[in-house]
Amino acid sequence: ALKRLKSLNQSLILLAKIENRQFESAEEISFDNLLTDKIKEFSSFTAAKGLQVEISTEGDFRVRINEYLSDIMISNLLSNAVNHNIAGGIIRITVKTDSLTICNTGEENKLTNETIFNRFVSGNQKSAGLGLAIVRQICETHNLDIKYMKTADLHCFTIRIKSKA
Repeated sequence: ALKRLKSLNQSLILLAKIENRQFESAEEISFDNLLTDKIKEFSSFTAAKGLQVEISTEGDFRVRINEYLSDIMISNLLSNAVNHNIAGGIIRITVKTDSLTICNTGEENKLTNETIFNRFVSGNQKSAGLGLAIVRQICETHNLDIKYMKTADLHCFTIRIKSKA
């Protein structure tokens, strides 16, 4: 219980810092490279659950973003894809010059694009429901748009640079 409370407190502090723009200036980050590193970090978790990771690269998604926050954003999305997946499932990642999409197989849920990014909303009782709220806040403070979409067998998160129009 103490460990959960500590984690919850750290997540809420991080959200407040992001909202208040307390992170150093952004630099251009290659998400193709970042994903390669993060997938290696998560390999023991994906192997333990028997997950197949598929990566399709059709360009490099490059964004001006704080390096620490980009790391947290990708870690949270991959953690979500592992934790909410089914045993023997798939994580499908597509990197394009204008977008990044992370999809995973998983149980059916009632979450929508309007609700899934809210604080304390989770499809899993072991989760505090702050990971995707953090991802959304990082996206909002770095001119990125994130969308959740559910298909017949996949749960997908797509990040794009917001248009200036």
